[in-house]
Amino acid sequence: MLLRLSARSIRRFTASHSVSPPPSRFTSLSSFCTVSSMAGSNQKNEAYLSAVIPKRITLFEQIQADQLEKLKSLPHDPIKVTLPDGSVKEGKKWETTPMDIAAGISKGLANSALISSVNDELWDMSRPLEGDCKLELFKFDSDKGRDTLNCGFLGLQDTLWDVQGRHLFKNCYIEGAIDFIFGSGQSIYEDCHIHATAGVLASIVNFGYITAQARWSLKDPSGFVFVRGSVTGTMNVYLGRAYGPFSRVIFFQTDLASVVVPQGWFPWNYAGHESRFTYAEVECKGEGSHLSRRVPWINKDVSTLAKDQFATYSFIDQDGWLSSIPPF
Repeated sequence: MLLRLSARSIRRFTASHSVSPPPSRFTSLSSFCTVSSMAGSNQKNEAYLSAVIPKRITLFEQIQADQLEKLKSLPHDPIKVTLPDGSVKEGKKWETTPMDIAAGISKGLANSALISSVNDELWDMSRPLEGDCKLELFKFDSDKGRDTLNCGFLGLQDTLWDVQGRHLFKNCYIEGAIDFIFGSGQSIYEDCHIHATAGVLASIVNFGYITAQARWSLKDPSGFVFVRGSVTGTMNVYLGRAYGPFSRVIFFQTDLASVVVPQGWFPWNYAGHESRFTYAEVECKGEGSHLSRRVPWINKDVSTLAKDQFATYSFIDQDGWLSSIPPF
């Protein structure tokens, strides 16, 4: 599944319809992506397997068939492949395939690439591909529980609308400039790569904001929790700004690059309500993790609370919905 999220006028999307990419910065990131929701029954598991397994078998058979055709069509004479750095890789007659070439470049490339004879091109799933699919826009607003695995989200403002409900985002890549993770979701972002980039806004934006979390009362269970993962970027960025009077965001054991501004957090339209926020950085590392210049109202004494209440699945899994998700 390829995902692309753009501006604040969010529309629901699916991966079944294609659209031409707009002439803007909003592009798609190719990845193997799985999104599932709670069903709470064996029927859901059976339905999931019935829907997914045939598709995966078909995909494998297509790739295998393409690979066999490539083997048949390759000449029996030795070939040489010159790489961009000037080095030369020699092929061995018909035994050389795109996978062999990838492995010759690096084992990592071979492991991360989807190899298929498509217009004689080697498709590398570790890089963004523009305009190669048709998209729908995602809106995470189900309280039944949803997990999102190995997905990429690219945008500038409001990239990912975590509207409401309980969610697990795992091994995802999320890119943007302003409020690019926003909403009232009750979510854990586990081992995710957060990347701040101004893109076409570089000439008018001096810094950005990763989160804009909207929590409206002490009884509101919502909040964004980032467990491990990393924050990188090409622009200076705040970890978050308040989108509600009780905004709650916690970074736990996250690697924060130097792009994180020293202040760390911003009250936005809720200046004077800072004592109601729950903003915390617990056991983080990296050049951007130093707390000495953070805003004075950051929560610095929530280590035990963060570990017990927020940094475990119990924050989003009170009814055990995660156990109903089939293994991937």
